[in-house]
Amino acid sequence: MARFCHDATPESADEFDVILMKSKTTKVLILEPDLDIAGLLKQYFKRFEYLVVESVQSAEEAIRSADKKRPDAVVMEFAIAENNGIAFLHEFRSYEDWQNIPVIVHTHMPFKKYLDQPEIKRLNIAEYLYKPTTTFADLSRALNRVCGH
Repeated sequence: MARFCHDATPESADEFDVILMKSKTTKVLILEPDLDIAGLLKQYFKRFEYLVVESVQSAEEAIRSADKKRPDAVVMEFAIAENNGIAFLHEFRSYEDWQNIPVIVHTHMPFKKYLDQPEIKRLNIAEYLYKPTTTFADLSRALNRVCGH
């Protein structure tokens, strides 16, 4: 079963209250091919009252879901079947309505060194989080930052 590196709870009760207050209206689309990790993310987001509009495993499903559900943010793995994260983001960003939807790359791939490349910068990645060192609280804080909470 997939697991995260750190404890899944906020560091303090005050942090819990801040995460909960700021998350109530944030609609999140999850693009995660690993069903175990997707399940953990859905449970965590539900716990903190994020609205998971859908959890999908492929780029094609993510495009369809974004079109129907209009998420406020996308949390995605870069290693996706039949496509890759860069190709998905190129397509996602090609739609005018989605150019400003924050995308958080939450991946096991050590991708950070590529973020300064011009092609990658044009994809407008709001946050990059490396799964082996990211807590659920880190992910919540990133969502709150990119959604302007």
